[in-house]
Amino acid sequence: MNLSIEGFSSVFSNFYLLITSNWIFMLPIAFLLVVLSKVSSKLIIFLLGFYSAYTMMIPYMMSFSQVKDFMSQFSQYNSIIFLAFAALIGILFYFIIKVAVGIVGFLLGGFIGYFLGNSLIVIFSEQLKQFENISYYIPWGCLIIIGIITAVLISKNFETITAIISIVSGSLLMSFYSLFLLEKHTGMKIGGNTLLKGLENVSKSEGLMLLFCFIIYCSLGFFILSRKKRA
Repeated sequence: MNLSIEGFSSVFSNFYLLITSNWIFMLPIAFLLVVLSKVSSKLIIFLLGFYSAYTMMIPYMMSFSQVKDFMSQFSQYNSIIFLAFAALIGILFYFIIKVAVGIVGFLLGGFIGYFLGNSLIVIFSEQLKQFENISYYIPWGCLIIIGIITAVLISKNFETITAIISIVSGSLLMSFYSLFLLEKHTGMKIGGNTLLKGLENVSKSEGLMLLFCFIIYCSLGFFILSRKKRA
């Protein structure tokens, strides 16, 4: 699991290098994201944060020559540093997501509210002529009220939203590992096994297989989620 600094070049190749070099850690995490999506929102968000940091943040950061040069000084401890960083992000991710969900909900509801407020002014323009000073505040009032209502509703469904993100994220990684490990360790031939050379080399046959696996894992995840909701 030693990661060579020289192997890091672009975000895309960084992502491939990390998930293939540390599949023994990432595969169980991907599996848990799919099957345990409703167990505990805190656990799932930690795993999502870990997953996001390891598969997106670190590859992006390593695409900068300054970061790459700095990390080359600790080449023996790359794997440990990356895992520790991902774990830290996982811990912080719960608070970040909670705040982000509220903000997104408010902005989404606010946009709808502002549009509705302006629509009301147009529809009732004749009636509002005598209240010109008040009509100016209608869109902003709708923005605030509907924004708050939407933020509250989304926050109440926070665990469901988290579960859906968990299943989709885990299914993406499980699909990749299913194909990658089959090609690498069983010698199975799928479209020339170009996936073993990098994500940018994926053949059409492999792409269709990845999509098929993704649908299967997503179906499994949502089936488990629906069973737990009934229970």
